[in-house]
Amino acid sequence: MLPGLFDGEHQFRLESIAPDKTRFLHSERFSGVLVPILWGMIGPDTESGFHKMNEALKQRVERRDSSG
Repeated sequence: MLPGLFDGEHQFRLESIAPDKTRFLHSERFSGVLVPILWGMIGPDTESGFHKMNEALKQRVERRDSSG
């Protein structure tokens, strides 16, 4: 693609908040001249996909944690 038109910086960060607990931070930053135009078309699906991925990860981790 062409840099500066529609760029995304995806970030996953894990923070230890207790000996047995970790916080998962997930973010995406979009930039470029096409963001205002394209975001209306892809924004809702993109955001929904992020939420679904985060929930699936949460369920998997909790299932693993509860199985010992």
